[in-house]
Amino acid sequence: MSLLFSVFVLISFLFFILLAIKEMLGLKFCVLCASVSAAWLGLLTAYIAGFWNDAVLLAIFMGGSVVGIMYLLEKKLPPEFDIFRLPFYLSGAALVWFILARAADFGVLVLLAGLWLVTGAIYALKNKSKVVKKIAERLIACCRDW
Repeated sequence: MSLLFSVFVLISFLFFILLAIKEMLGLKFCVLCASVSAAWLGLLTAYIAGFWNDAVLLAIFMGGSVVGIMYLLEKKLPPEFDIFRLPFYLSGAALVWFILARAADFGVLVLLAGLWLVTGAIYALKNKSKVVKKIAERLIACCRDW
């Protein structure tokens, strides 16, 4: 039995257990997100403890959670905050890499800080300049207009 098969079985098992719990208790949460997150949290613990060595598979599921959180925030926050997609996604991807590599990259941290600052400045100044407003609108529409 392959590791991939085992992880898929684990996630499937968690999915149906969490689906039953959600229905019985009337809770509101994404069962798929919770299943995948619980699986990779367990695998991350095993990875750090030295019992799991497939960082690629772990990174795939952790990266999926980064995207899932981004989509959740898009649903919960006003559309104007979509301007922060790029820095949020890259910060999440960097965090996954930092955790799995057990290292940090100063250049990446500086780049991310710069992206957050520039994006924050565009957000803050979007109502003060037509040029900045146009840039902000294009950043917000990046995923919508294709």
